Amino acid sequence: MFSRSDLQLSLLHSVSDLVRTGIRPSAVDDAGEHVDVEFDDGTRERFDAVIGADGINSWTRRQCSAARTPPTPAPPWCGSTCPTRTPR
Repeated sequence: MFSRSDLQLSLLHSVSDLVRTGIRPSAVDDAGEHVDVEFDDGTRERFDAVIGADGINSWTRRQCSAARTPPTPAPPWCGSTCPTRTPR
């Protein structure tokens, strides 16, 4: 079993050259083939995907589901898995 901080560090190790700190996204535009993200420092970047790992009150989820009608409801829990037993 990993502690949360050990998991974060092991994930960060493989992508540390791609991670930027000290800025926040301010706009997300899903263009289908790519996603354009504008940051609060005024920069814009293009990505293949956006992963929102920003908690239960996720800014990313609100931004990405705002374009849907009706908006996607927040899941009742996050970060949990429940194994399913198969009848024998």
